[in-house]
Amino acid sequence: MKTLKIIFLIIAIGFSSSLTAQTKVYRTAKGERYHKKECKIIVKREAIELTIKKAKLRGYQACKVCKPVEKTKGKTSKKRAIQKKKSNKVKLKKSTSKKVTASRCTATTKKGTRCKRRTKNSSGRCWQH
Repeated sequence: MKTLKIIFLIIAIGFSSSLTAQTKVYRTAKGERYHKKECKIIVKREAIELTIKKAKLRGYQACKVCKPVEKTKGKTSKKRAIQKKKSNKVKLKKSTSKKVTASRCTATTKKGTRCKRRTKNSSGRCWQH
């Protein structure tokens, strides 16, 4: 009976430690972002190890190159991740379907003539107007 309790205790401790395990990330001494261990930005630099939760609490942002993500457990988090990927794909399709054509600037110069510059701006005016 005692051995059964000990085995159960060991399994419980192992299970709880796997739930509390957090993703390790790294940051440089002067950096404002946190990175994965393999990120090309910190490979040749001295890095400080911390968890994603601590990095977020301290105000650091995720690296745009390696994009470290906190590991979550459960089916609902996987479903959310899939939904986010799908929504990103839809957004990309919408943004690529917009066709912007260059047109002549609609503003007038000091002389009173129409500006000769071309623009892709939606307002119809070039960078100067």
